[in-house]
Amino acid sequence: MMFNKKGYTRQHVVVAIIVLLVFLGIMLIAYFLLGDRLQGYLQAAKDIFRFGK
Repeated sequence: MMFNKKGYTRQHVVVAIIVLLVFLGIMLIAYFLLGDRLQGYLQAAKDIFRFGK
């Protein structure tokens, strides 16, 4: 594997993938829990940006 040349082992790759999956899971959960609020914030930000010009 090309990872071995850089000093990475298969464990490092697995840990990195797991960390990425956990991070994505947290982002999805936060999006579903706060989705309505986030859309409200985005809409408010768009209105402020629109009227700010």
